[in-house]
Amino acid sequence: MRARLAEPGSVALEITDTIAEGNRVVLQWTSRARTRDGRDYENECLGVFTVRDGTIAAVREYMDTLYARDTAFGAATRA
Repeated sequence: MRARLAEPGSVALEITDTIAEGNRVVLQWTSRARTRDGRDYENECLGVFTVRDGTIAAVREYMDTLYARDTAFGAATRA
Protein backbone atom coordinates (compact mmCIF):
# COMPACT_ATOMS: atom_id res chain seq x y z
CA MET A 1 0.00 0.00 0.00
CA ARG A 2 1.66 3.23 -1.15
CA ALA A 3 0.92 6.35 0.87
CA ARG A 4 -0.39 9.42 -0.95
CA LEU A 5 1.27 11.78 1.48
CA ALA A 6 1.37 15.53 1.06
CA GLU A 7 2.67 17.11 -2.08
CA PRO A 8 5.84 19.06 -1.15
CA GLY A 9 5.08 22.69 -0.35
CA SER A 10 1.32 22.18 -0.02
CA VAL A 11 1.01 21.88 3.78
CA ALA A 12 -0.57 24.85 5.59
CA LEU A 13 -1.87 25.31 9.13
CA GLU A 14 -4.49 27.85 10.12
CA ILE A 15 -4.87 28.51 13.85
CA THR A 16 -8.58 29.01 14.53
CA ASP A 17 -8.72 29.32 18.34
CA THR A 18 -6.49 29.49 21.41
CA ILE A 19 -7.33 29.26 25.10
CA ALA A 20 -4.74 29.52 27.88
CA GLU A 21 -5.09 29.10 31.62
CA GLY A 22 -2.25 28.49 34.06
CA ASN A 23 0.30 26.16 32.48
CA ARG A 24 -2.17 24.76 29.90
CA VAL A 25 -2.79 26.02 26.38
CA VAL A 26 -5.45 24.58 24.06
CA LEU A 27 -4.88 25.30 20.39
CA GLN A 28 -7.35 24.55 17.60
CA TRP A 29 -6.20 24.54 13.97
CA THR A 30 -7.03 23.37 10.48
CA SER A 31 -4.40 21.38 8.60
CA ARG A 32 -4.59 21.68 4.83
CA ALA A 33 -2.54 19.97 2.14
CA ARG A 34 -2.74 18.35 -1.27
CA THR A 35 -1.91 14.68 -1.64
CA ARG A 36 0.63 13.51 -4.20
CA ASP A 37 -2.27 12.39 -6.40
CA GLY A 38 -3.85 15.88 -6.24
CA ARG A 39 -6.64 15.35 -3.69
CA ASP A 40 -7.33 18.04 -1.11
CA TYR A 41 -6.79 17.26 2.57
CA GLU A 42 -8.40 19.36 5.31
CA ASN A 43 -8.54 18.17 8.90
CA GLU A 44 -9.60 19.95 12.10
CA CYS A 45 -7.11 19.42 14.94
CA LEU A 46 -6.82 20.23 18.62
CA GLY A 47 -3.73 20.25 20.82
CA VAL A 48 -3.48 20.47 24.60
CA PHE A 49 -0.06 21.83 25.59
CA THR A 50 1.51 21.85 29.05
CA VAL A 51 4.11 24.60 29.44
CA ARG A 52 6.89 24.60 32.07
CA ASP A 53 9.60 27.22 32.37
CA GLY A 54 8.59 28.75 29.04
CA THR A 55 8.90 25.52 27.03
CA ILE A 56 6.43 22.87 25.94
CA ALA A 57 6.70 20.00 28.43
CA ALA A 58 3.91 17.84 27.00
CA VAL A 59 1.37 17.84 24.21
CA ARG A 60 -1.68 15.74 23.30
CA GLU A 61 -3.07 16.11 19.79
CA TYR A 62 -6.53 15.13 18.59
CA MET A 63 -7.72 14.84 14.99
CA ASP A 64 -9.87 12.68 12.75
CA THR A 65 -7.41 9.82 12.31
CA LEU A 66 -9.81 7.78 10.16
CA TYR A 67 -10.07 10.66 7.67
CA ALA A 68 -6.28 11.11 7.71
CA ARG A 69 -5.71 7.40 7.08
CA ASP A 70 -8.31 7.21 4.32
CA THR A 71 -6.82 10.29 2.61
CA ALA A 72 -3.22 9.10 2.88
CA PHE A 73 -3.74 5.40 2.13
CA GLY A 74 -7.22 5.12 0.59
CA ALA A 75 -10.43 4.06 2.30
CA ALA A 76 -10.35 0.57 3.75
CA THR A 77 -13.21 -1.76 3.05
CA ARG A 78 -15.35 -2.03 6.14
CA ALA A 79 -17.45 -5.08 6.99
